[in-house]
Amino acid sequence: MTATFDGKTRKAVAARAGYRCSFPDCGRLTIGPGAGTDDYSTTGSASHIYGASEQGPRGAGGHSHAERSSIENAIWLCAQHARVVDANEGEGFPPALLRSFKEEHEARVAAEHAGLPYYWIAGLEVGRNPVFCANERIRLTKVTLVVGENGTGKTTILRWLDQIGDSSRREDAPQQGKTEPMEYAVEVFTPARRIVRVRRDSQHLQFTLDGESVLFNPISMHIIFPERFRYLGMLEGFLKRRRERAREEFEEIPDDVALLAEYMDVNPLVIPSLLPFVGRFVPGTFVNLRIVEEDGKRHIRGDDLKWKNGITIHEASGSMLSRAVLDMQIAMATLSAKTGPTILLLNLPVLHLDYNNLSLYVSFFLSQAAAFQVVFTSPEVSLAKSSASLGWSIVKLSGRAPFCKAEALSW
Repeated sequence: MTATFDGKTRKAVAARAGYRCSFPDCGRLTIGPGAGTDDYSTTGSASHIYGASEQGPRGAGGHSHAERSSIENAIWLCAQHARVVDANEGEGFPPALLRSFKEEHEARVAAEHAGLPYYWIAGLEVGRNPVFCANERIRLTKVTLVVGENGTGKTTILRWLDQIGDSSRREDAPQQGKTEPMEYAVEVFTPARRIVRVRRDSQHLQFTLDGESVLFNPISMHIIFPERFRYLGMLEGFLKRRRERAREEFEEIPDDVALLAEYMDVNPLVIPSLLPFVGRFVPGTFVNLRIVEEDGKRHIRGDDLKWKNGITIHEASGSMLSRAVLDMQIAMATLSAKTGPTILLLNLPVLHLDYNNLSLYVSFFLSQAAAFQVVFTSPEVSLAKSSASLGWSIVKLSGRAPFCKAEALSW
């Protein structure tokens, strides 16, 4: 049976899109005056993300007739792009990509409607480098999963994005002896389209903005990258190593606030502001984190809804601690997104999330409550297929360099 959208659904998806095409770089107005003085004309359409039928472009994806008739399965497009996305059985526009188009466009409309600044980091294009094929473009959507085996460049992508956020950090400066040049560009909407290009070698770190040389990236961008300086693993292991080191060196272990601040790479004064956000975004079993003064030290305690109240972070399980840290990082991203483009960069294996909890977080990230972007990385290539229904955009890396010839960027 063919799934169709009723009038209420078509009107709602059009209004949420501001009656503009949701296809990137289009935004064409699809409503205007009609022939009569009290008439109006629309040229857009509510297109199906998953197909209207099993045989339609992109298929039904296992979704029911009701699900394919709902607003969640509708994207507003102009007449031209409605034809484009359905050409060749929709092969070039999988459901996750269309959903990301919709989320991105509605985020822009929501910001404009609220009188807030709109920022979006739309993509990354590779130039000369020792990791990827040159001239390769990686599109970043609201939620992007980057998968690939070890050595295919997942960490490189995260570090390139992190470099855009703050070019002055010593840890990311070019190092003597590393002579292989790198060149890449990032496309940013502010809402005007801007291109930040980065070139670096052993002696120089150079930026251009829209073709003009600049000393650093002048666009205010917030990159939250928990593994920026070193690989810390999960918080549970980090706390254990710090306790063992203190015993071996006969040192007094720092209090819990200092330990958590060290792990998250934030000022210790920020920790009390972040603790109340644990469990706020996605319900968990570890809640009510608080600071308790005991024996002249600040201890962080929380309530395990399945065990007991008042346990310390040294007693909590690894999965509980990982979700607590993720919630605090989400809080940082939420607050940062109010003033500029924000991307949260996460290594999926370190999060210690099972599939059900992961799907809950992805649902939150795709909602308008999350006004920031997220990039996950994972070495589990099979995850791309099993999690396609979550709605994130998937980038699979093959690590084809160094067999590629370097070419200039096309932007």
